[in-house]
Amino acid sequence: EVRERVCRNGFDCRTCNERLNLAKVPYSGDADNRGTHNLDKVTTFGLDMPADRVYHRGHTWVKKERDGTLTVGLDDFGRRLIGISAEAELPEVGTHLSVNGVGWYFWNGRSKVRILSPVDGDITEIGSSSTDFYLKVNPGNDCDLRHLLKGEEVRSWTMREIERLEMALSTGKTGVSLADGGELVKDIAASCPDVDWENVAAEMFLEA
Repeated sequence: EVRERVCRNGFDCRTCNERLNLAKVPYSGDADNRGTHNLDKVTTFGLDMPADRVYHRGHTWVKKERDGTLTVGLDDFGRRLIGISAEAELPEVGTHLSVNGVGWYFWNGRSKVRILSPVDGDITEIGSSSTDFYLKVNPGNDCDLRHLLKGEEVRSWTMREIERLEMALSTGKTGVSLADGGELVKDIAASCPDVDWENVAAEMFLEA
């Protein structure tokens, strides 16, 4: 069990031998008749985290398309944290992205939030909140997604992220505001106007 969130490698597992020393503990919830676990049957605490994609710890998701390109979007946790009215500041087509470098920015009227790129590659198309994705990326010949979360990893990570959000909110005027068994509201920022959202967003989107 790893109790700290510090990583000298920026949570990029692709070239890290430490990952080999971590044992995977299977979730003991619903499983199909073959003994394998299906994320669609496992609760992700009211969040929409589809099983057909993998997830970056900076709250983006990646879906590999049939033509080899990668579609990148903001996960449900990130959408609720950013807020409904936030505007995306996206890079241009042709821009090269690096894992854990800047992917794009959001502006919510009070602060500018950096979103980390979950992959390496060149941008081939720009999306928006209305298209459900923000970037399409050509990863070239090196499409290594080992550093991204999938399957049962997503559920345990989501639980820890909710706990981290509780701690981040508890430093503001509202105190710890998530009840056990409750679900995140659709627009967390609008629901907690007195919170220092610049610091909360920096913490949750790994700027801190």
